[in-house]
Amino acid sequence: MGLAFSNARVAKELASQCEGVLKERLPDFGEGYEGVHEAFATLVDRGHRLHILTNGVLAPQQRKIAALGLTEHIDVFMTSDVAKSYKPAPDIFRAALVAAGAQAESSWMIGDSVLRDVLGGQGVGMRTAWFRAPDALPPDAEGRADFEFSDWKGFPEQLKAAMDRS
Repeated sequence: MGLAFSNARVAKELASQCEGVLKERLPDFGEGYEGVHEAFATLVDRGHRLHILTNGVLAPQQRKIAALGLTEHIDVFMTSDVAKSYKPAPDIFRAALVAAGAQAESSWMIGDSVLRDVLGGQGVGMRTAWFRAPDALPPDAEGRADFEFSDWKGFPEQLKAAMDRS
């Protein structure tokens, strides 16, 4: 069933209201990938500090992480609105490193975008892992991470092996 509007202004207002409701409520409906919570817990148990670095607004991003039950594992949230920069620009990565008190050479950027996460992280000297999600779109750029994975259950061991190689 579709809706028809004779007034473009009314349709635009309704669309804007719907978008506002969606943006307000969507962060609370977290559905993550199997094994993420366990992988994060394992990484923290091994002494890793985990940070969120995302093109988004801080409050909704924090709510998304809370809805996924991952807040307890996260030390720093760095968002584009806080950094005044968007991935893959170097400034957002540098802001995250400063907030975390970390050095690029000893940090890993793990993400699902070759363009924004892999190339962005590499641009500031970080090592990278690309999460090739089972339901992902094709890669958004040409690039090569230090390794790629598609299952969070095996990620901690893959990261350990990659770190041992360096």
